[in-house]
Parts: sequence; structure tokens; C-alpha cells
Amino acid sequence: MSGKEQMAADLRGPFGGTDATADSRGTQITAVATSGSAQSFDLSSATYFGGTRYQGDFVRIISNQTLFYFWSEQASETVDETATAATNRARQCDMLPANTPREEIPAGRYFHAKTAAAGTVRISITNSVTRN
Repeated sequence: MSGKEQMAADLRGPFGGTDATADSRGTQITAVATSGSAQSFDLSSATYFGGTRYQGDFVRIISNQTLFYFWSEQASETVDETATAATNRARQCDMLPANTPREEIPAGRYFHAKTAAAGTVRISITNSVTRN
């Protein structure tokens, strides 16, 4: 296999449906409804991924609205897209322009998000991470 083929084999498209027997990894995509206000989502809940597997995998994030977000182990965190320098350091976030996919490994259980307006953020598991 060439380098490009190996890279392509590492990324999978989302696996849909809720039948965990269809794939040993279970549901591989979730859609998060955002309100335009800062919100926190426990993606391990049954409403979303139904487990913590996503925390050890690459996920693809795409939002139909500009998204300000970060990952955390704390449920009570709040995204503030205006926080800068030393002000509200714990609330500083990254920005993902609307309709722009990003792949990354989640840095925590909770997905803290704020969108420019009400919208949908889709998060799908794209591959497994091998840790030595």
C-alpha cells in the first residue's frame, strides 16, 4: 500500500444507525442542536455517542454556523468568544468557520460550544488512535 492509500485507509466515513451489533463500535455520528448561546454537551450520554469511545478517536466536526468551542472534563465550563489574554482564560475558545470540517482528538468528555445562530454541529468518529 502506498502512503496515500494508507492515509485514506485511516479515515473512515461516519457509521450511521443505532444498532451496535452492526459495527462493534456502535453509533459513529451524532448531531448536536445549538441555540446560538453558550452550551455544554456530555457527548458520552445516550443522547449522543452513548459512551466515551469518541475520546480516544479522531472526530470530524462540522457546523452549519460559525462555531466557537473547546473540550473539557468539567460540565460547568462556558465558552466566551470575546475572552482574550488574561481575561476569563478558562473561557477562551477556538473558532471553526461555518461549513468547514475539522478533524481532531477530543481533549475532554464535554463539548462546550457557542454558534453564531441556532444550528447543528455534526460530530463523527473517523478513525481509531493507536497509542503506544
